[in-house]
Amino acid sequence: MDKKEDAYILRYYKEKGSLEIAKHLNRTVSSINHRARRINADKLAKSWTKEEDQVLIDYYLVMTKDELAKKLNRSFSSIDNRIRKLKQKGILYNNSQYLKMLTVREPYASLISENKINIYITKMKLPYCGEIYIHASNSKLSKKELQKYQNIFKKKIKYGYIHSKVKVLDCIRIDEKNIKEMQAYPKEYINHPLVIGYYVWIFSKAELVKDQIKLKGKVGVWKYKV
Repeated sequence: MDKKEDAYILRYYKEKGSLEIAKHLNRTVSSINHRARRINADKLAKSWTKEEDQVLIDYYLVMTKDELAKKLNRSFSSIDNRIRKLKQKGILYNNSQYLKMLTVREPYASLISENKINIYITKMKLPYCGEIYIHASNSKLSKKELQKYQNIFKKKIKYGYIHSKVKVLDCIRIDEKNIKEMQAYPKEYINHPLVIGYYVWIFSKAELVKDQIKLKGKVGVWKYKV
C-alpha cells in the first residue's frame, strides 16, 4: 500500500472500520486489518469494553446496527466488525437461529393474536421495530374472566404457547397530549390502564402460528433459539 492509503487507514480506521475502508480503497478486509496492525492504526482505535460487549449481547437481536451505533456512539462498521468477532468467538449467534419473543398474559395474547386489538401497554420502551412472536404466559384466567371472554375467542386458550407473529410498527410514550386519543380503546381489551410515562407498542395484523411450541415465558423481549 502507498502512503496515501496508509494515511487514509490511520485517519479512518477508528471511525469507519475495515469494511468501509476496504470498499473505498478497493482492497480486501483482511488486507486492511493486516496493514492497520503494521502501521499501528488498530491501537489508535477505541478498544471495546466489557460493558459495550454486554450491550451487543443484550440488544443485537432486537436493535438494528444503526441503532446500536447511536447507542454506543460508534460507527456502523465498528458495530458490524465487533458483532462479527463475537460471533467467531461463539459469544453471539446468527439472527436466523433465534426468534424474538414477547410473553403476554391472557386474555391479551389471544386478543392480539386474533386481531381484536393491536396495542400492548408497558413501562418498557421498546428498542426495536420489526418481527416478534406473541407468547402466552402460563398465568391462567379465573372462571369469571373466562366467562367474560369465552364468546370473543375463536379457539380455546392455550397457555404457555407461541400464538402468533406480528410486526412492531411503533412505540409511543403516553403523555398528556395523546392520552385522550388512546382512551378510545375498549378498557376490557387493553392489558394495562393508560398511564402517563408508560409506552404503547403498536402491532401489525397478527399471523397465527401453525406449529405452536410450548415454552416458559420471560419478562420483556427475549430470544428463543430454534
